[in-house]
Amino acid sequence: MHYVSLFPVALTNNLLRALVAMLTLTAAWAATRSGQITANPETVIIPAGASSGSTLISWTTTNCAAAQVTVSAPGGPETLFGEAISFQNFLVPWIGLNTFTFRLYGDLTRTLLLDSVAVTGVPAPSGSITANPLTFNLASAEATFSTMLSWTTSGGSGAWVTRSTAGGGQTLIAQGVSSSG
Repeated sequence: MHYVSLFPVALTNNLLRALVAMLTLTAAWAATRSGQITANPETVIIPAGASSGSTLISWTTTNCAAAQVTVSAPGGPETLFGEAISFQNFLVPWIGLNTFTFRLYGDLTRTLLLDSVAVTGVPAPSGSITANPLTFNLASAEATFSTMLSWTTSGGSGAWVTRSTAGGGQTLIAQGVSSSG
């Protein structure tokens, strides 16, 4: 079997070179698309008595003709949050006690995931401390006195209990999430 070429060899080689160059250029352009999304802060402290706190979302893209940002909670669907190739300091005032994931896509079909950031709402640390006895009679002849301290904390990693004297610095006397004794 013999095949007859309708194109001269030089034209066929040039056409192949041009196609290879186009494919290489397309692949290189797709590989250089990038982006970054950030949240400030990523951990949002929810004040006592409030149901939500705020964060600022910003994103940038490189070599993208369009971009979308979605948001989702654990187990929930992705919902369109924004559509722009870049945006700075988008205020999000509804971060509750949950983790929300913001995803940056480098296209409108959400097939090219460029970056993501998780924002978590946490309760503000709180605590209480008691002393027993609460007051001392410093006018007595006793030169020393003692008290029993008890404390509890929540929403944090614990507490430092310090003592200070008038004109003096603070001295760490105990630490931990709680104590009763």
